[in-house]
Amino acid sequence: MIPFWWFNFLVVRDLGMDLAWSHNDVSPTVRTVKSTATTSYTKLVDIVQASSASQSVPKCASECQKAIICLHKMGFTVQLQVTNIIFHNKVVVSEVAAHKIFGRSFETKYRYPATADYRHVIVTRNIYSSVVSGYLYHRSGRECWLDWYGRLPPKGGFFNGWLVNNTVEDWHNRIANVSTRVMYPWPDARGRDLCRYLADESETDGLRIYMEWAMAIYFRPFHQFFQERLEKEQRTNTTYRTAHICFEEQMQNFFDTTHIMTRYFDTPIENATLEQQVQRIQSGGAGHDTEKDPELRRRLKDIIRRLDNQLFNGTLALWDNQIGCGIQSKV
Repeated sequence: MIPFWWFNFLVVRDLGMDLAWSHNDVSPTVRTVKSTATTSYTKLVDIVQASSASQSVPKCASECQKAIICLHKMGFTVQLQVTNIIFHNKVVVSEVAAHKIFGRSFETKYRYPATADYRHVIVTRNIYSSVVSGYLYHRSGRECWLDWYGRLPPKGGFFNGWLVNNTVEDWHNRIANVSTRVMYPWPDARGRDLCRYLADESETDGLRIYMEWAMAIYFRPFHQFFQERLEKEQRTNTTYRTAHICFEEQMQNFFDTTHIMTRYFDTPIENATLEQQVQRIQSGGAGHDTEKDPELRRRLKDIIRRLDNQLFNGTLALWDNQIGCGIQSKV
């Protein structure tokens, strides 16, 4: 059992949250994700509504894996809070990543569930917003010389500065075989780690390197899984086993979305109890914001779109469209 303080500590490294917590009576918008397959991913709310209307949505089998699957900078640590406080770890959370530590659990347990049945919720976020938050987060020094709160760690204290141990050149060598960009020379980083490089260089140069790094480590493996799972469940007519929700919707309608999750995972909770648990989660993430300046974020998104067109052949735009959280006009 992972202690609660650990989740409070983790939640601060999440997204540079530029989305407001709120509790209202509006259910998450019903929307589907367009893909290269013949049909669309099913929204979480649609599956729950169909089940309530007895439209032949099967109950989970006795051996049923229940998990929330997401991505770095797309709500991972918020989902850790949800699984710990709401579901008491009866629902797990797994992160997709091309990384021997962070992606291991997903690859070994959740990509291909060994149980007879499963219920997974995939949480995604608008990719442009995710790139901006990740860039600002690491540019500030977090997970390099600063901790997840943006503070210098105490002497002898725990510190997850894993990015300090890898230079920009190290990352270039590691992702060279999965690069999505057209041929373009990497800079002479002079032995700097990723955070230091982002802090020192221009926004355009920093975003160019960060985009390629994030695409190789996070976005590409996530997109491959997203499409693979969708196509498999469409072939087997089991699309109810995996539901999708956008992180923007979750944060804007947090109570309602969490209530829908409890119904999907068949873990009913009284509204009063759920209200208290949601408030506990909302109070646990204070102190972690990246720069909220709307003009800065808008400028960075414009640079990302330009670099995507010039260097990545529009790959990021394609993935963002297929994921389906495309609220690019919102900062």
